[in-house]
Amino acid sequence: MVAGGCIQNQPVKPSLSQTSTNNVEYTKSNADGTLGTWSVTANLTAIINEPGTAAYNGYLYVGYGPTMNYAKPSSNGSIALWVVTTASGANYGNRFIAYAGYLYAMTEPNATSTLYAPIFANGEIGKWNRTTDITVVRQRGSVAIYNGYVYVVGGHDGTPTDQLSIERAKIDPAGALSL
Repeated sequence: MVAGGCIQNQPVKPSLSQTSTNNVEYTKSNADGTLGTWSVTANLTAIINEPGTAAYNGYLYVGYGPTMNYAKPSSNGSIALWVVTTASGANYGNRFIAYAGYLYAMTEPNATSTLYAPIFANGEIGKWNRTTDITVVRQRGSVAIYNGYVYVVGGHDGTPTDQLSIERAKIDPAGALSL
């Protein structure tokens, strides 16, 4: 996740044989595309396996299921404190993306649920609401926003079947999605 010219490395548990962590690291992205030295910053408030992440309006968001943290990195990329905010309640595999004052959570396992919540000026997340669901089950798909549309790309359906399609939904001014 990139914020303020710094890259944040969030915790991930890549395999069952590895131990999860709540550590967060950051580094500076140099003008030539290289990265500086990684440094450890403030830990998340809990261990979060396979978190969804997003950046919006100077804040970073990291969440999974019942846990959602946010923080405002300093100009050098370090974080003094992560704060707990309203979690989506969605399962692991979330893909978070922020746009026009809303945070979106989508592609939870074996479901098509799409949730959104307002992002307040102080970084807090408001109440999560369900909106138009994606039409295909997609675990670990990618999410992007461009020109007022959300795109969900690839992923798989919980079996070895990869999803090769792309779905698109328009974002209305109140944050809801429509196909």
